[in-house]
Amino acid sequence: MSDEHAKLVKNAASCATPYKERVFMIQQILNKNLLQDLTVALQQEVATPHEERRSTEATPMDDLNANDQARLMEALEAARTELASPSDATSAELRTEAVTSVHDTKGYMASCPEVSNLQSAAEQYFQERRPEVVEPMQTDDRRGEAPPLAGARLTILPEYLNERRLFGKFEQTDLRWIGSWFSEGMRKFRGRRPFVTRPVRKDPIPLPNENVRLVVVGDWGSGIPRALKVSALMRREIDATEVAGWQKHVIHLGDVYYSGWKYEYRDRFLKFWPVKPEEKDMIGSFNLNGNHDMYSGGWDYFDFALADDRFARWQGISSLFTLANAKWQLFGLDTAYRDADLSGDQPEWIVSAALPGRKSILLSHHQYSSSFETPAYKVVEAMYPVLQKLEVAGWFWGHEHRCMTFANLPGIRYPACIGHGGVPVYQTHDADGPVPPPGQWEYRDYVDGGAELWAKFGFVTLDFYGNKVEVRYINEDGEVHRTNTIE
Repeated sequence: MSDEHAKLVKNAASCATPYKERVFMIQQILNKNLLQDLTVALQQEVATPHEERRSTEATPMDDLNANDQARLMEALEAARTELASPSDATSAELRTEAVTSVHDTKGYMASCPEVSNLQSAAEQYFQERRPEVVEPMQTDDRRGEAPPLAGARLTILPEYLNERRLFGKFEQTDLRWIGSWFSEGMRKFRGRRPFVTRPVRKDPIPLPNENVRLVVVGDWGSGIPRALKVSALMRREIDATEVAGWQKHVIHLGDVYYSGWKYEYRDRFLKFWPVKPEEKDMIGSFNLNGNHDMYSGGWDYFDFALADDRFARWQGISSLFTLANAKWQLFGLDTAYRDADLSGDQPEWIVSAALPGRKSILLSHHQYSSSFETPAYKVVEAMYPVLQKLEVAGWFWGHEHRCMTFANLPGIRYPACIGHGGVPVYQTHDADGPVPPPGQWEYRDYVDGGAELWAKFGFVTLDFYGNKVEVRYINEDGEVHRTNTIE
């Protein structure tokens, strides 16, 4: 880790000194009103005959043929439909109308490839083509602290705004660059990178029987200041004196936002990963595939993120991995190459690779069960034979941006969702309110943003002691707020 990188992470974690960096446009590109304006404007631009265009600057969008333009219009219409649909934050769960208004201007995270790629394209345009209108993130003037909410303050200079929208009217050249990059992202989404059906390593990565710490985080790759606090705290758990001399690994359960583009892995994920490049041989790094990683076809997930030396050394260019000692075995699954499904013959691989006499822990991006969303039923069905044949002591997943455990599901003694690593979502559930089944417990602490309450981020550590694994839940303030034992 460079001195500059270490300083950035330290500042974000401690909030003790001003923190400025040009990567925090994410809060603005989350803006639902902005995306609705952009979608309509792009549709109008694509429909404009070439001879009627006013732009004098050539862009890659000029090279799109009629078929490409038709597919671009289809993708824009899908994005427009998605943006017009109600979202979780405008549901009856919200406490006040003020939160609904804030949602439309600050906190929208898309759940479809069309909108996610549009977000990626818009952000890349302003970073690369119009950097003069991107303002570094500012600190809180009163306390000198980094803002605690969804991301930076407004990062677009005031003269580029109008009184209703963050970006004001898009100029024609803006639109055409964004449109060309959006078209490229959707082309990659439709033409996915080939799936790798087996882990790179033929045998499981060996773990000692005692004194192993795994740091596991889900949906962390947003790059916002609060996610950087989580990175610094994960690093604290690696460096803790009580685990000096232990073997350690850090595992991400997938999703780098918005769409798994190269610049997003570079600026939001690899740059702040808690394992230093020079530690690649000492500390393991693993990154599961998530649906947002596949929104651009998985090309940069496999060929850029996993090609980083820290991941290539342990996981290699495969979205699957396994680790084992004499008591335990862990399997990292891919539930995202085909959304909420298992590609290839993963259940057969798990059964054939399983070692006798071991208790198993499964890791995935998508949820096996849920109290609030639709479970990944294809995964549930495909994994039924595995649950019948293996002793599955635990299953950790992400995807839902919440932290909760579940009542014993058939064949799984300890199921848990830990998708609260770095995506800002509203906390709309009362702290003492009931947890809908099959949920058993939900973490409901929050950051008070005034008009809105943001759910706190966090991660877990798994410490291996022979026949048992101690699970510690740690929030973005560094507090251990829950512990459990898997046996």
